[in-house]
Amino acid sequence: MLKQRQYWNNKIIEWSASGYRKKKEKISLVERIAYPFRKADKRYLAGIELIGPLAKNKVVLDLGFGVGDFSFGIIKYGPKKVFGIDIADSAVAFAMKVAIKKKVERRVQFRRGDVTQMKTLPESDIIVGLGFIDYLNRNQLRYLFKLIGKRKFLFSYFEKKLSILNLIHSVYVKFQNCPGAFKFTRKEMKRIIPLSAKTSLISKNNLVFITNIPNLKELDWQYKL
Repeated sequence: MLKQRQYWNNKIIEWSASGYRKKKEKISLVERIAYPFRKADKRYLAGIELIGPLAKNKVVLDLGFGVGDFSFGIIKYGPKKVFGIDIADSAVAFAMKVAIKKKVERRVQFRRGDVTQMKTLPESDIIVGLGFIDYLNRNQLRYLFKLIGKRKFLFSYFEKKLSILNLIHSVYVKFQNCPGAFKFTRKEMKRIIPLSAKTSLISKNNLVFITNIPNLKELDWQYKL
């Protein structure tokens, strides 16, 4: 994962700035073009809508937090604590500065970590990853779900299928020399995730997620894996 760490250390601030339309960061022409296809701002807002009503007095773990937008957004729902783990040192430094500026450093904690190398995840009630599992291969995904165990989770899901969006994304990944970007079909994900997880694919605001959280509200559709 060293290549991914080096890549995201250099890329994360610009990528997140383009993804969430932040004007203070310098954004390259490539990222400006890629923005409409990424839907990162809609994704984190959908994630907050799904998890927010469940977060009160819970410990939320945000994997691959980027610059912390989901972590900061979920705070208003009253979680006991929010932990964020990201592979990039630059992401941690940026998010910690924002936490201090927002005066929420006691409610949210960020640290660098490579989930694929961890023996355990921090104690948490709900695990979230938005734009996270797209960068794990098959074996790394199996290991992640082993670490998760019986805990509740929600991950955004970029399905492997024939589409214009997938084609554009593949071209972008190659052009940017992004290491380790993966897609899996529904059948492949079903074989990767333990049956005991009782996982479903859901759609919220036309975005797809993988979750084992039951009875989520106001979904576009739900499909059991």
